[in-house]
Amino acid sequence: MSQQHPLPTRKQRRASGKRSTTGCRTCRARHVKCDESPGLCKNCTLTGRKCDGYDLHRLKVQSKMLPCPQKFGTHFGWITTAEERHFFSYFQHHSIPSLVGLSDSPLWQQLVLQMSHAEQAAYHAVIMLGAIHQVSEENGMRLTGADLYSMRHRFALDQSSRSFSSLNKRSISHDPQLYQVLLLCCLLYIISEILWGHYESAIRHLQNGLRVLKEFKANQSLETPIEQFLVVEFTRLDAQACHFGGGKPQLHIDIGLDDELLDSSCAVAFSTITEVQDVLSHLLNAGIPFLARCWKLSPQEIIQEYESLSFNQLKLLSRYHAFMHQFEIFCKHSYIDLNEREKRKADLVRIQCLSQTLPLKICLLRSAVPEAFIPEYITLVSAVEALMNKLSARPTMTLDGGVIPGLFIVASSCPDYRVRLRAIRSLLVWPHCEGWANSNLAAYLTLESLKAEMARQDKKNMQKVAEVVDDKGDNYLLDTLRSVETIADWSPISKSAYRNTNIKPLGQH
Repeated sequence: MSQQHPLPTRKQRRASGKRSTTGCRTCRARHVKCDESPGLCKNCTLTGRKCDGYDLHRLKVQSKMLPCPQKFGTHFGWITTAEERHFFSYFQHHSIPSLVGLSDSPLWQQLVLQMSHAEQAAYHAVIMLGAIHQVSEENGMRLTGADLYSMRHRFALDQSSRSFSSLNKRSISHDPQLYQVLLLCCLLYIISEILWGHYESAIRHLQNGLRVLKEFKANQSLETPIEQFLVVEFTRLDAQACHFGGGKPQLHIDIGLDDELLDSSCAVAFSTITEVQDVLSHLLNAGIPFLARCWKLSPQEIIQEYESLSFNQLKLLSRYHAFMHQFEIFCKHSYIDLNEREKRKADLVRIQCLSQTLPLKICLLRSAVPEAFIPEYITLVSAVEALMNKLSARPTMTLDGGVIPGLFIVASSCPDYRVRLRAIRSLLVWPHCEGWANSNLAAYLTLESLKAEMARQDKKNMQKVAEVVDDKGDNYLLDTLRSVETIADWSPISKSAYRNTNIKPLGQH
């Protein structure tokens, strides 16, 4: 007779199994195993229960390549329209690949879609950005503003209102995830306003996001994956905004490396491309605001502050040179073993460094740039052209800067007009946005600056070449420039011919 074993009790079964900590709120409340399906768990939907979604801070983030956006479902816990589903799909299949085109941020690859399935505020903000992005791509990424006669623009504004309404309803709760929803929506609002050319509205959203981050940090540490990735994006936008009237950035001061640690980080050997990018991000967050400030200074102000300015200039150049030395050693030994995506990252790192070191060398000059710098300009524009040739699908929207700033510095200040025209052509060939920078706007500013210089020097033949390059007729951008009240605080304006023209906001005389 076989030996009989008593069946385990419910309490014993629970103790012997490994309890999931990443299940949906409903399954965890019921103390049952969750299948953790994206969006809504099947355990709830198949039994007729309402799935309350997931806590974002409990979700697993894989260290390697994250799941493709296409793996997420299209079912939501609320009623959706065909139009909403269309633009959500556009965001999922077009906007996200563009945003991760030059990076592997898990924020866009996984976490945004997860939150948009769980939070209606994020859902409507995602759809708003998808609609604006589609229209922008159809218009060659031009800054057209919100057109109330456009049905899709009206739809995007309606989705924005719905997102705000959902946030207002959520604001009365004490859910700690509210901070994450607020920050993500704020980031999506910033990108949407930039695509429209509403820079001042984007700055206001950025400032609101920074206040939320400051309040969140005061209450608890920023430890969950989505919070860390959001901080990275806000820090980057905070530093870049100083070129567009955003004032002095603060976020990188709070979370960045101190001088001594940054100096040591630049001199340490790299073993992965991720380590390279992490150190470079701290360098950029410190160097970009310095350049923005220098471009806005008058010759008299530079003379008055020359001692401190030159000290900071040399300190930043020293860090970049130490970084580049270690980076070149890394590439010499490891570049051939990198996969194609990692090689693109390494190529972008080189462009970002060149885009910073060259302007750092000339940022205190207010006379003509010496011709001795022409080889460095050629190196920079050639590096960008090489990257463009490697990209089979060029992103139209990304938060990684480097290409547009690099081409802008070449197109606006190179002593050789032919090299400047090469840079302008590249800006026109690849219409896209990098954070706050728009390639069409950069091409327009530098082309008008180049024409003005040629007219003063009576270079008629070269001026004809410039007119051929200007085949897109981007004069509509003048209205965008005049619509910005803080246009005088833009460093790209200070760096172009418009510093000597009378561009004033509409309504001012």
